[in-house]
Amino acid sequence: MGLFRGCIDSQAPFIIQISRGRESTRNKRMLEAIIRTSEQIFPDSIYAVHLDHGDEETCYDCINSGFYSSVMIDASHEAFAKNVEITHRVVKAAHAKGISVEAELGMLAVWKRTSMSMSHHASLTKIPTKRRCL
Repeated sequence: MGLFRGCIDSQAPFIIQISRGRESTRNKRMLEAIIRTSEQIFPDSIYAVHLDHGDEETCYDCINSGFYSSVMIDASHEAFAKNVEITHRVVKAAHAKGISVEAELGMLAVWKRTSMSMSHHASLTKIPTKRRCL
């Protein structure tokens, strides 16, 4: 509720970003209920709800819920062609319902959590490859 109060006080729109983490989307109905209740308490609030780094199944679930404003499909672990294929399917489903899509079309780098240094297994996407998709 502090987020809603702060944004109302500052007259600022905001984005509620929900990640496809261990707990976040598993309790999706509870999060949606909290947000909807906050909206009733703060009816002047202007906000969007965004799924961050979702897999294909989670993106479809959020698209079909009618609750999310945008989704981010992350198929960067797939080969580039497969990633683009998955992304196109999600975009088609989302745009049919007026929902925006962000996509992770490749890996910028892979970081080791222990040393915060780039792994020698980093799989970088080259700019010309990304341009083909755009």
